[in-house]
Amino acid sequence: MGQIVFVFYSIVVTMFFIPWMTCSAEPLLLVDQGPSDALIVGCKEDGILAFQIVDETRAVSLPDLIRWSNPQENLDHHEVVLVDGSRLVLAKSWSGKKSLQISADTITLRTVGLGDIAMPRSKLRSILLNAPENNTRRTRLRDQLVANAGKNDRICFTNGDTLSGRLVEIAQSGSVIKFNLDGTSEAVSLPTDRVAGISFGSLPVSLVKGSLAIGLSDGSYLVANSLVAEAGSLSIKLACAVQLTAGNLHEVVYLQSLSTRVVYLSDLEATDYRHEPFLDIPWQYQRDRSLSGGPLTVGQLIYAKGLAVHAASRLTYDLSAQSRAVATPQREKSFHRFVAQVAIDDASGGRGSVVFQVFLLQAGELQLALTTPVIRAGNAPLPISVNLGDAEQIVLVVEYADRGDQGDYANWLDARLE
Repeated sequence: MGQIVFVFYSIVVTMFFIPWMTCSAEPLLLVDQGPSDALIVGCKEDGILAFQIVDETRAVSLPDLIRWSNPQENLDHHEVVLVDGSRLVLAKSWSGKKSLQISADTITLRTVGLGDIAMPRSKLRSILLNAPENNTRRTRLRDQLVANAGKNDRICFTNGDTLSGRLVEIAQSGSVIKFNLDGTSEAVSLPTDRVAGISFGSLPVSLVKGSLAIGLSDGSYLVANSLVAEAGSLSIKLACAVQLTAGNLHEVVYLQSLSTRVVYLSDLEATDYRHEPFLDIPWQYQRDRSLSGGPLTVGQLIYAKGLAVHAASRLTYDLSAQSRAVATPQREKSFHRFVAQVAIDDASGGRGSVVFQVFLLQAGELQLALTTPVIRAGNAPLPISVNLGDAEQIVLVVEYADRGDQGDYANWLDARLE
């Protein structure tokens, strides 16, 4: 009998305490501070986050946060994308209960980490149903669907074909989509298993902006205005005004501030871009994407913000315009340094070697402010920081190193002005 009690006690301990025991500290980046490893242990309605750093609990205001940890992806589940850019991962259907229903006015979905959610259809931007289980191809499809700014809905099939019209409903059975083709009033039935994704027209071209990006362990990515954890439950208000209440703090695996205290270069338009091919293949730079069109990925970790370029390249940004845009009576110039991590993207296939350089234009003279050693594929991201002084422009340069430009997929991760 004693042995049975001990076994039962062991099972209970395993069920309730292993999540705490297996939590590991993740990198925490704060404004004007070096990185440290931390665990998130609390968040309040006033935007104050609590992190455990070694044996100290530190309160961090949202504007002081750059990023904690890295977002995760879930490639074998369906997902919906909302008008603020939030991505909700759907639970897999079981016992005949489908995870997604859409009517003329309402969307009802069952998620992995946040339970059942109902919201107006107007909050929906796109759906991925049978998307590729490849991160790059999936991201490309997601971007293609989000970019649909037409008046009509559009269905993308798994074979690449598309249809334009109006989605009528996805019913309880979930196996059939009812869709009105352009110029018709009678709905046709389409098999769900042949649909890769659906985009919804008549939506604003620009996404609603939030103050905080939240990543969950199920792969969901949320653009939110607030996050509160109390009484064992999460309360999240999305930027598109959808309120979510479910889960617990252990499901939060990533946070990134979207406040205006820092400005990411990927949110700005470059004043000049030049690429000099080693042979004759031109490359465009990418914002918040790798050169392959997938997420920025280094060492199998995903980065939501950053720039991707191919050697040899030069990107120029006007600092004086940015300073004027965010200047306050208390601060004539808001930004005093440029900060990033530099690395070769995993999409290089293990090749690639470059040198990163930062130049500043001051008093009409271009001066070299920083040059890195040779950065090769497989190297961990290298943190860099450059004091801006009175610079009018910043120029980001990537030069060839070994073997010409083979695999020179260069990433400026979290590139920002502080």
